Amino acid sequence: MHRLLIIVSMLLVSSPQLKADTITKLQVCQSITSNSERLRCFDKLELGKASSINAEQGKLKRAFHKQEFGKETWSKSSDKVDEIIATVEKVQKSSYGKQIITLSNQQTWKQLATSHFKLRVGDRVSIERGSLNSFFLSKSNSSKKEKFTRIN
Repeated sequence: MHRLLIIVSMLLVSSPQLKADTITKLQVCQSITSNSERLRCFDKLELGKASSINAEQGKLKRAFHKQEFGKETWSKSSDKVDEIIATVEKVQKSSYGKQIITLSNQQTWKQLATSHFKLRVGDRVSIERGSLNSFFLSKSNSSKKEKFTRIN
């Protein structure tokens, strides 16, 4: 609810003409004496803004879900991101020979199996969701997939 108020206030402040029109409409609605008519007037005023606010909330929600990709616990949500694409910025080896990579979106992932899967800095990779909350990493120019888990 607070995000909605912040977004609406930013929209109002960003456009002086929109602000003046909104204030005028609010004053018109406020001057109506009948309760039901006044309520209907305010509802119509808000419905005009709802689509832009919903679009902005959708963008914020999508960005949040992309940042949380790989950290989720077991939950049923239709808003989950199924795949992210990023560039490898750093490659390290763990003490057991597994790769630990840092991506361009600042996420860190660790390889689960010790197979021969070479990653280099600058490789474009795709991480997609598997079944049972597992994640598979593949290079953009390869069909081979390797199981990874997010560590930060």
